[in-house]
Amino acid sequence: MWALAMAIGIPDSLFWDLTLREIEAVVLRHREFQRFSAKRSALITAAVYNVHRKPGTAFFHAEDFLRQERTEEDYASVEESARMLNVWARQINAAVDKAKDQPVEIVKEIP
Repeated sequence: MWALAMAIGIPDSLFWDLTLREIEAVVLRHREFQRFSAKRSALITAAVYNVHRKPGTAFFHAEDFLRQERTEEDYASVEESARMLNVWARQINAAVDKAKDQPVEIVKEIP
């Protein structure tokens, strides 16, 4: 928490006088301000793109230029991760077994 507070500009002297709840409130307020700033930039970008868009094409919206927050569905479940890692491990083990069957070429040094 201390590093995050430092990153958003809370001075050391103030940090040590705040409670954990107060620090969390400052961090949340900072995140809200960042989202607001991003939204404002996206609105400006959409306006510029809409002025220069070809006639008959769809309008751009601010949301088109904002990164969407990830949801639970964006991440693999534990079962999916385990299944993918097992497939990967089988492929790697098959490649290693195949390499073991290959004869090793011994190269003699030339004097």
